[in-house]
Amino acid sequence: MSKLYVEYLNLKKENSNQLYLFKSGIFYIALEDDAKRLSEIFDFKLINLNESVLKCGFPQKRLEFYSNKLNSLNISFQIVDSNYSKINNYSDYLNNMKIKDIIELLIN
Repeated sequence: MSKLYVEYLNLKKENSNQLYLFKSGIFYIALEDDAKRLSEIFDFKLINLNESVLKCGFPQKRLEFYSNKLNSLNISFQIVDSNYSKINNYSDYLNNMKIKDIIELLIN
């Protein structure tokens, strides 16, 4: 069982109604029931994380678009990013991600 899936299960025990988006590389992914839900809403293709776990997701550059859509649909979601302890303010998180992208561009 993957570390990501174990974290998903633990979070779902705390709040089964919350949709969890995990930062994974340059993507945000949802697992299992959350992936099925996102797939229904946005027509995302479901693929396998492993032989028994479904996932779907979108590129990090589209986070603002999809988080706005989820908010407009009154869908409660939480971003899980291992670089942050807990994300409470999505506006600050989005701004920090944009600043990080700009800094990476300047360095390169």
